[in-house]
Formats: sequence, structure tokens, C-alpha cells
Amino acid sequence: MQRPMRADAGELRRQPGLVPGATPLSASIKFSDRSKVGSAAFKNDALHGTNSGVSVPRIFLIALGFLILAMVIFSIKTFVDYTRYNAQAEEAFRSDLQAQAQSVSKAIDAQSALMNLALSVTRDPSILAPLTRQSEIVRGVAVLTAQGRILAETDQFGAALTQIDLNNISDGQLQVASLIQPETGETTPVILQRAGELYLLAALRPSSLIGQGSPDSALVWSNGRLIDAAPAIGKVGAYPYYELTPARMNNFAQLNQTAIFRTEYLERPVWLGATPIPKSNGSMLILDRRDRSMPGFLGQNIFLFGLLFAGLIWVGWMLSKQFLTQMNALKARSVEDEIARQRHQAAVEGSGGGVWEIDLTRNMAFVSESLAKLMEIGNEDKLITMSEFLCLFEASDRDHLYNTIRRTQVGGSFDMELSVANSNLVVACRGVPSMRGHDQAKVIIGMAIDVTDTHMTQNRLQAAEA
Repeated sequence: MQRPMRADAGELRRQPGLVPGATPLSASIKFSDRSKVGSAAFKNDALHGTNSGVSVPRIFLIALGFLILAMVIFSIKTFVDYTRYNAQAEEAFRSDLQAQAQSVSKAIDAQSALMNLALSVTRDPSILAPLTRQSEIVRGVAVLTAQGRILAETDQFGAALTQIDLNNISDGQLQVASLIQPETGETTPVILQRAGELYLLAALRPSSLIGQGSPDSALVWSNGRLIDAAPAIGKVGAYPYYELTPARMNNFAQLNQTAIFRTEYLERPVWLGATPIPKSNGSMLILDRRDRSMPGFLGQNIFLFGLLFAGLIWVGWMLSKQFLTQMNALKARSVEDEIARQRHQAAVEGSGGGVWEIDLTRNMAFVSESLAKLMEIGNEDKLITMSEFLCLFEASDRDHLYNTIRRTQVGGSFDMELSVANSNLVVACRGVPSMRGHDQAKVIIGMAIDVTDTHMTQNRLQAAEA
């Protein structure tokens, strides 16, 4: 006898496990359409029990992360160390310049005090000259008239000191000048002081004012005239040696404070510094140049980082090699799985049925493409709710199917025949519990095969026998 094709809405609501608010059988059944990609992934999980994606080995990502972290740490450390080194080196250079300026000022003041003492003791040139010569930094002394006539001298320095311009020097005024030998570049500082009609000149030893600390330091006037410097500077002059212009020198003088800036000399980075002599109002300056090369510890850091980088590259290469080997193995296995899946799918579709999967935890059901075509709900894989899945069958079979599925979840398998709703089809459903691969969910996987012809044949035979 033909099964009833419909059931009332009340019977549907009494069925256990159905979602509240499910569409009753008296209305048109609508199925939720999921995306093709989601259904395919669900299908693959149902057939194979594994995740279809291939994840990159975590150790490879960790090694790459360590490599990037090492590069970032090294770059930051190098930048911070180099910045700190530059700041410290520049500050040390500034301190040296200021200390040297103080030393020059003290030397000039000491020599001026000695000359004032000699002038306070006597105005006799024959006594004044040897008395001023007693200082250790003095090479020779001369007492001259305004016309440049030598009244007294020591160490035969009178003729050389007559080259000093004595004009525009007021009584009691102290003046600083210099003698430069063009051939040798020897620079001799000269301190002169006027006392009435007498001019007392003291020639100091070369480098007695600037000291022997830096070969690139020089004491100059703001107009570029050398006062005390090494012979290498005296040969060429301040402007060519320091690659300065009169405008830049004038800026140093007007600034009247220590100034340091970065430049290049003979294609190497250097610092060029200038500082005024105290109490000179910027008219006398100390110039100096210092190399701005990379410190030794930065070279060591680069060497250590090179070793670390080489080691990480080697580790990365080994991990990449291992990763590629695993990828090839996974690719080969994926090909084998795809072949097995195609065989299985072909066998299922050839039998006139399809595959279904039920997840009672999520209350969802998966229907394969072939089964969806058989039940006339679409031409692609479907992911539908449990209530929609039960509504695919006759009302009289739904409770039995649902209870069987619940029992099967605990253990065992089932095999039963069901009538499709709104159709004369009869399908044989077989299912077993399984564990899905990607989320470890407990599901029921089964097959539904069209046995309508077989069922009708059996009915005819039974009717003939009767």
C-alpha cells in the first residue's frame, strides 16, 4: 500500500530533535544554500576525515620569525650604539676644544703677566729683554722703537721681530701676532706689549700655545691668519687646510661659541670644530679636525651578526629542504586521495545514490551532489539543517530515522529503507559513526542508494504469490 505523502504540522512539531520554527510539510520545503567552497570542504572531510588544507610547518615559521627578529634587533642596536657613539665622540671633541682654548688663554695671560712684571720693574731695554726671556716658552725677546729700531734683543731674534707691524697699538695694550716661515711652515707666536715709546716683543716656541695634542689643531685670527700651528698647516694656510671660506670663518667668529659640524676631508668623514679663545670676543679661534670613523665595537657587532645570520640561513635552508620534501609527500598523497575519492564518488553515483553526513552537535546535515540530484533539491553539494534533512523523507519514517541516528552516535551502524517525501522513490540508507578530521567532531556518515526498482519488483512478486 502506498505510504501517505504528507503529515500535519502538529506531527512535525512533535518530532524530537527538530529545530523550533522548522518549515512544516504543508508548506514548500526550502533548503539553505551554502557556498560551493564550504560544501566541498565539508564533503572532503566527510569522505576522508582529514583537513584539505596543508599548513606550513610551525618550526619553519619560528625560524623565519627568529631571523627577522635578529635582523630587527641588530639594526636597532647598531643604530642606537652608533648614535650614542657619535654623541659621545662629539661631546668629547667639544670638551677637548674648550679645554684647549682655556689652555691657550692661560698661556697668553701668564706670558702677559710676566711681561707686565718686567715692565713694572724696569724700562731699561738691556735689562728688560733678558728678564722677559726667562720664561720657558720664550725663544727670543726684542725691545723695539715705533720706527722698528732694535734697542735690545736675545737669541738674535731682533731682526725677525722687526717684521711685526707695530702700528695701531695703544699704550699698555697687549697684542698677539705670529711669524711664519713659508719654506718650512714653521709658525712662531709673538706676544707684544707697548709701554710708552717701548715695544716689548716675545717670540714663543712653536706649538707652545696649542700644545702637542692634535696635529690638526691651530690657533688663528678670525681673518684666517695663523698664530700657532703645525708646519703642515703653516705651509698652506688655514683656509686651504681646513677647506674653509672667509665667510664660514667669519660665521665662527660671530657665533662666539663652540661649533662642530660634519664634513669630509680626502673622501673620509671628519668633524671640523671651532671654539673662541676666552676674552678675545671671537677674534681668536681654535680650529681642529677629527676623524669620524666607525668605532671598533660596531665592526665586532657586524661580524657577530654575520655569523648569526649565516647560521640562521643554514637552519632556514635545512628547514626549507625538509618542508619541500614534506610538501612533495603531501602532494603525492593528495593525488592518491583524489584518485580514491573519484573512484568512491564514481561508485556511489553509479549505484544511483549519494553520500550524506549528519552532525548532531551543530544540528546540520551534508548532502552530496548526486544525492541532491536524486532527491531533486539541487545540482550541487548541500549543507542543510537537520530538520530540512528529515523533511526529505516521509513523515512516518522521520522518527524512526532520527532515533536510529541518535542510537548510532553511541555506537554501531544501521541499515534501513526510507521513502522520499513527495516522491515514489525508496532509498536504502546505511550509516556508521565517525570522527571528522579538521574539528574532531563526532558525526554519522552514510550512503543512500536508490532501491525503488528493487522495492517495486519485490512488491510485484509478493502480490503474484498472494
